[in-house]
Amino acid sequence: MTLGFLQEEELDNALKLLGETSQQMYYMQARDFLQKKYHKNVKLVNSGSEALYRVFMHVKPKIKNKRVLVPAYTCYAPVKAAITSGLKVVLVDVTDNFGIDINLCEKTENVGAIVVVHPYGIPLDMKHFQELAEAKSAILIEDFAQSYGAEIENNDVGTFGDYSILSFRLGKHISGIVGGAVFSEEEVRVSEEKLSAVYLEPQIRMVKRMLTKKNHEPKITREERKSNILQAPRSLYLKGRKIAKASKIIIKAYAHRPNWEQGTMSNSQAHLTYTQLMKGKKIVSERNRIAQKIFGFCEKSDISKPEIKPHSSPSFISVPLLCKNRDRLEQILRKKRVYYEKKYDYSNVRLFPFLKRIGGENSIRISREIITFSTDPFHALTGNYDQLEEMLADV
Repeated sequence: MTLGFLQEEELDNALKLLGETSQQMYYMQARDFLQKKYHKNVKLVNSGSEALYRVFMHVKPKIKNKRVLVPAYTCYAPVKAAITSGLKVVLVDVTDNFGIDINLCEKTENVGAIVVVHPYGIPLDMKHFQELAEAKSAILIEDFAQSYGAEIENNDVGTFGDYSILSFRLGKHISGIVGGAVFSEEEVRVSEEKLSAVYLEPQIRMVKRMLTKKNHEPKITREERKSNILQAPRSLYLKGRKIAKASKIIIKAYAHRPNWEQGTMSNSQAHLTYTQLMKGKKIVSERNRIAQKIFGFCEKSDISKPEIKPHSSPSFISVPLLCKNRDRLEQILRKKRVYYEKKYDYSNVRLFPFLKRIGGENSIRISREIITFSTDPFHALTGNYDQLEEMLADV
């Protein structure tokens, strides 16, 4: 879990706003900022998963019985949301640069929608995907949850899809602790329910404790935590499992269980989201500075870094490196107490037999070789990234 650029004062203000139900000033400020930036209708919701689910439910009548193409190597939210919506999901293998393979998309027939995820902040070639979607009369859905601030030839990532989604969960560039957004030309319907203060307050206090390291803050009891989990509805999850079983898709491999409800972002969430949007350029710039430092360590090692196209401007949340000797690298990092993440969970090992059947060898290879480093300044500091160059040279 990463803290981003959240400040204690911002968290305190969010706690004060928890009981406020009538005034939606920060919701409107965050929405208006995003509408001006992306030139689309914006709905702020409780998570990126919620945003995807709303888009899938909206386009379902248009897609009918056609297929939805989703990258085989990605966060499980797109798969979970599509299955839960009752859509026919086809997992498509990825390229060496972690993005969905457009050539395989071209060969797939009866396509109703293509979900393009910009992986790790690295923008994909959206003009080609636009042309492909038009040729197949398919809907283009752009997931830029990991890539806020990235650009393609001076155009913001997130402006190319018929529908686009963003996440504001902890770990993302812009973090309201939880939250998401739907971008569209036509309005996507979202219910007016809001995430309850019973769930949000412990989450905000948890982040505050992590941020300030104050031992005197009251801890969340086991009973409170259990109560919060029960707040999240299970109907959609159970429905998704039923559909997945009929489709012979292993839902456990994509068991994404965020605490989200079907509704609009609260003013408290929006306050945190808006304060981070105002610091967006600084956040992206700082993360990219750390990313370039880590990439620089690869020049003299046998570790592969992603290919960045000349006319794109990536926006890194974490730095993905491919290392054939990953076990040895992990041993060294643990010994030196350097922070790293196992992002290869994106292609869950339980899916490997299934991916082999559909030709997902590249997703499997990447899953076995990848290791990532967070570009959050908090982890860059505590993770001793200055030692990386020497360590990578030993692998």
